[in-house]
Amino acid sequence: MAKKKGKAITLRLDGLLEERVSAVARKRGVTRSQVVRDALEKELGREKQGKELSAYDRLKPWIGCIDSSNMPGAPFTSDNASEQARELIVQKWEKRGVKRTR
Repeated sequence: MAKKKGKAITLRLDGLLEERVSAVARKRGVTRSQVVRDALEKELGREKQGKELSAYDRLKPWIGCIDSSNMPGAPFTSDNASEQARELIVQKWEKRGVKRTR
């Protein structure tokens, strides 16, 4: 299915930006116009019906991409989070001199 032709616009780019657009076009195997259209879609897609995107929508591509369970200094893992939280509370009580009832 052929794409409809859109309206043409004239755009002036400085030399460095034009080189970057050309390099991306060569790398992706598309026209410079397609690179500019994609960049505009991406930028304009950041707004939903005139409203700014939520923090979730801005961070959505990165959510879940890092596994922090084995990171040093990570205070909790999902396997034993309640036990670790309990231990931290007990340590805090002990520092304050609070007696444990159980």
